[in-house]
Amino acid sequence: MMAGTGSNAIIDSDIMQFAPLIILLPMLAFPVILFLGRVFNRNPFWKDTMKEGGIIALVVMAASLIISLLLIKDHIGGFAGIKDSVDFLWLNSSVYNGGTLEPISFGFGIYIDHVTVMLLFVASFLCLLINIFSIGYMNTDPINDNRNHRFYAEFVLFCSGMLGMVLADSFLWLFIFWEIMG
Repeated sequence: MMAGTGSNAIIDSDIMQFAPLIILLPMLAFPVILFLGRVFNRNPFWKDTMKEGGIIALVVMAASLIISLLLIKDHIGGFAGIKDSVDFLWLNSSVYNGGTLEPISFGFGIYIDHVTVMLLFVASFLCLLINIFSIGYMNTDPINDNRNHRFYAEFVLFCSGMLGMVLADSFLWLFIFWEIMG
């Protein structure tokens, strides 16, 4: 279903409402892994079954990849100029300018076109592969004993910043996600 005409057409897609979860899921997993790592440190279930947070990170990165694949499915086969955007308004105010009040707003938006969905797939797929590799590698190293939860927490935060950079709709959010990534 298409709304609008020309190269600035917008796809009326249900999956676009889930696009922010690509960034939010890893970002929300960051404090969860840190907290659970502090509470359940040295617990056999946490260490052996949950791989010190590696399984939580794996589930979150797999969910981000699945949503990315659904976005690709919506965009592949469309017209060359199709773009989607989702805007979330956080702050709405007015500024006095020359005798009139002019509205200003500050929000977060997600911009998606064909290039974005391809880069989003590459980034989320690589994050998932790195996570799978790190579960096998990090948990066999005795030097990292009972400290791997910090690695997995920082890893999902890094992935959130990287995926946020791909989806950012402005230079402000690009810079913010760049700083999260760094």
